[in-house]
Amino acid sequence: MTFGTTARHLRRGALALSLAFSLNALAGDPGKAAAFYEDGLARFERGDTAGAVIQLKNALQQDERMLSAHVLLGRALLKETELPAAEASFDQALKLGVSPSEIAVPRGQLLMLLGRAKAVLRDIHPDGLSGEARVEVLSMRATAMASEGDERGARQTFQEAIDADPQSIRPYLSLVPFLLQQGEVLAARESIDRAMALDPNDGGLWNLRASLLHAQGELVEALAAYSKTLTLDEKHVDARVARASLLLDLKRDAEVARDLDYLAEHAKAEPRSAYLRAVLAGRRGDGDAVQKALSEVASLVDRLPPEYLKANEQLLMLGALAHHGLGAPQKSKGLLDALINRYPRNLGARKLLASIYMDENDSVRALSAIEPVLRVRGDDPQALLLAGRAQLASKRYLQATRYLERAAQLMQGNAQAQAALGYSLLGGGEAEAGIASLEKAFAANPGDGGVGMVLTSLYMQRGDTAKALSVAEGLVKGSRENLSALNLLGAIRAASGDVAGARAAYEQVLQRDPDFVPAQLNLARVEVEENRPEAARARLTALFDKRKDDARVMHELGLLAQREGNMTEAIDWLRKA
Repeated sequence: MTFGTTARHLRRGALALSLAFSLNALAGDPGKAAAFYEDGLARFERGDTAGAVIQLKNALQQDERMLSAHVLLGRALLKETELPAAEASFDQALKLGVSPSEIAVPRGQLLMLLGRAKAVLRDIHPDGLSGEARVEVLSMRATAMASEGDERGARQTFQEAIDADPQSIRPYLSLVPFLLQQGEVLAARESIDRAMALDPNDGGLWNLRASLLHAQGELVEALAAYSKTLTLDEKHVDARVARASLLLDLKRDAEVARDLDYLAEHAKAEPRSAYLRAVLAGRRGDGDAVQKALSEVASLVDRLPPEYLKANEQLLMLGALAHHGLGAPQKSKGLLDALINRYPRNLGARKLLASIYMDENDSVRALSAIEPVLRVRGDDPQALLLAGRAQLASKRYLQATRYLERAAQLMQGNAQAQAALGYSLLGGGEAEAGIASLEKAFAANPGDGGVGMVLTSLYMQRGDTAKALSVAEGLVKGSRENLSALNLLGAIRAASGDVAGARAAYEQVLQRDPDFVPAQLNLARVEVEENRPEAARARLTALFDKRKDDARVMHELGLLAQREGNMTEAIDWLRKA
């Protein structure tokens, strides 16, 4: 062998050795991978799922084909609600050869959270499973069948789950909500009783019992059951949220605050507790705290995986409520559309959507949203009020009055219902009945400037100055900062001949806001009535110098010139106006 040939062989050997070292480096260190995995497993078992995720990812950096790490990482990511990442881990485990039955439970739970009932029925099967895993999979499949409308299949599969282990309470945790959705309250109670006979100290069962009692209006018993749940499991978030909500309804605010403080510390990513904080702050009149809490709700909901959010009825509603409260109707409508599309029987979502459309003056869409509610629940007062307001906006006064009369009957003392009914009756030509309804609305809410101003106008049209004055004085008394009400009081005083009283009212307005144009114009009219046309002219001219495009000022200057007999100037001003 020549020297050149030998050198070439040596170079090739060195290259091969170099490549081998490179491949070993890419392959990683199996020992390190095992150590990372063991640490991740220990963290997972003691509840440190975030730490487990980090260590399992470290293990996979050392050995990307480590099957057990992919499986455990999927389970940890599932607990962290990182659903797309969890799905990717399970998919990789399947590619690497894991048996589908080995990951049937966590993968099925993932698919249920994503709302993929069809995928659960297609891919998650009880074959080859036994014990808890078989019961869990059968229970999931039953729930998936129910969501797909297969009620008969759901009942049969729930029974299979019960038969698979008659001592297990797991099937009942899904069976009871299914029965309640079917309206079978007695059967739901009996199922809870059977399950509690098996395990009287299970927090999940006590929470189910509390939820059933709560829904049936047995509030004292429900409160006791929620408290029992939390005695058995203080970390039961659903029970603590539900108890806080019930205590809020009972106006036991100090106890509500304690539960919400606990949730703020131990369940930071829980949007339901943030929403309850907003409600509690609203009750205290703390607007800043309301906005802060609603912003937190919106942020938490918006960060959720879209597929997970769309499969969660309660979270969709919370997000819609939060965005509505924050003045973001488009985001709210998007969430409500998704909610109604998936859960068409959610009447609350339809009512909120209809109210948003009414705020946007879209009475056609408001009616489309609210009519399905009335078909299901014809005496829902909020739905009747919304339907009536929508018909009123479309000037269909007869239909509006029919809805609003019923709403007013059901909502005794509700100012909004009475006001809407009053407007509808007026629109339909029933002046006396309309005024009577507006009077009831104003009595229920004396601070409603819109109703008050309509009433004063109606009273003045009828020549009933005393009533008009009474309403205007009530508006001013109810809100000292309402300059429009004070200006209205001045106008009514002027119309009744009380020129001095009118001047006093207008001057009060201008003391608070010198640029309040209606009061300036009205004061000029008073000066004319006082036979002080030069003072009126000076006031109007000064106002025109500041507001050269204001037609109201030009109109008043024209009327003043006409009153003084200067028709050329009057015509000039009135043409400009």
